[in-house]
Amino acid sequence: MTKPPVAAAGPQKLIQGSLERRADGSLEGWCWAPAEPRARLTVDLLDGETVLVRVIAADDRPDLAASGIGDGRHGFRAVLPGERRGRLIRARAAASGVVFGQVLEDAPDQGGVDRLDRAASDVAALQAQVAALQARLAGRAAAARAQAPLDHMAALLAVRSWRAPLAAPDAPGFAAAMAQEALHRRHAGFALPRTPATPVASLLLLAAPDCADTIAALRVLAVALDGRAVQLLLADDGQDPRTALLPGVVRGLQMSSPSGEGAAAGFNAAMPGARGAALVLLRADTAPPSGVALERLLDAVLANPDQVLVGPAGVQAMARWGVPVPPPSLALPGALDLLMVLPRALWQAAGGLDPAQEDGAGLELADLCLKLRLLGAPAGAVTVPDSVAVPRVTADPARAWQAALRFRDAWGDLGVATQEAG
Repeated sequence: MTKPPVAAAGPQKLIQGSLERRADGSLEGWCWAPAEPRARLTVDLLDGETVLVRVIAADDRPDLAASGIGDGRHGFRAVLPGERRGRLIRARAAASGVVFGQVLEDAPDQGGVDRLDRAASDVAALQAQVAALQARLAGRAAAARAQAPLDHMAALLAVRSWRAPLAAPDAPGFAAAMAQEALHRRHAGFALPRTPATPVASLLLLAAPDCADTIAALRVLAVALDGRAVQLLLADDGQDPRTALLPGVVRGLQMSSPSGEGAAAGFNAAMPGARGAALVLLRADTAPPSGVALERLLDAVLANPDQVLVGPAGVQAMARWGVPVPPPSLALPGALDLLMVLPRALWQAAGGLDPAQEDGAGLELADLCLKLRLLGAPAGAVTVPDSVAVPRVTADPARAWQAALRFRDAWGDLGVATQEAG
């Protein structure tokens, strides 16, 4: 049920809205300007005067429409980065500076019993929907049987195919639809900005091992990409089967087919869809990326799409193997798991990332940096103080050892690979 709105008179227009904390720890609210009912307002969530998250109030809220609040597409939802227990979080309309809501952050829910109860409730609701849809399909099959024998046979086959078990969320048909509906219920669907016809840059986001973390990163990107000539592509390495269902939850999302072979193969599979002159390689992590850091990075890339930038993971891998580290070129103010920025033409000339060099600690990035150096492309390092450049997934020790041997054999004669394999 919608809370009573808070109305505040800004310098230019009246703003109405509310802010509340959900049981899962996320923040949810709505914001609109009655004088401009079709406008989608940008909202800042503040801790003191620090902007934690910036979102667009454009999510569909039928309860708002029923209450006479425009067309109902004025909702928003956000996950705050870091621990904010005991802090007063305020919601402010970014354009007018009007504060329309506030909540006191409590400790996040750590109770396993609560999570199990919610999961059991979700399963029960899902089973009820399965029964209702199967009954509806059976009714359609009976109607088809009365019209024509051939239609009757087709309807029976349709009903049987829709009775697929729900154990495999990536299976075709009804099971996939139900898994997608479960994502909709837990993470309200939203839309990405329209991709420009001629993007200057293509941002490739490697999906997180948990689909929920990928959705959190996409919400931040939806705000950062608005108004910028950047194309977004989601690279799926197959770690979470639910990731393949995200185009049905996030409107306008472009993604590659699951590679299931690691980060290097995931980026390589998504690259044919890139249309920008510059490439930005990011990883979705367990914490949402900093919107401020992301916007600063994109503005730097759009201003100079020909530059080569190496993120913290690549810099650590280069230092570990004695590869000369590029000088600092760009400092970002917040957490961002950036891997690399480079022109798409250089990526193609270097042959992309080599999956055989992937050791779980960024060796494939060091390999690509050396190829770019042979091509005469100078690089700069990106410093991200709030990020910890550690491998997200530890590779199999035998595979890592083999990758180290291949790297030493390939680059040892240049005097840059000094660490012993193994």
